[in-house]
Amino acid sequence: MNTEDVLNIIRTEVERQAAIGNDGNDDLNSPNDWVAYITSYAGRAADTYRNDRENQGFRENLIKVAALCVSALKSCDKK
Repeated sequence: MNTEDVLNIIRTEVERQAAIGNDGNDDLNSPNDWVAYITSYAGRAADTYRNDRENQGFRENLIKVAALCVSALKSCDKK
């Protein structure tokens, strides 16, 4: 998988997250909110027991982290 493929996967996740959170209005999140979301999913990435139970994995959680970082940056740039 090349960089463009990975970025497309992250782009899709950004769109999915925007559709389900804050009615697509990421500007409602504070910097503290973003850090909490990002660290939560980063921690989940290493939690083998939880990943097995929730049918998630390291990769899936890192994609969520990357998408959250993109959304946080977009929100920060708007303010």
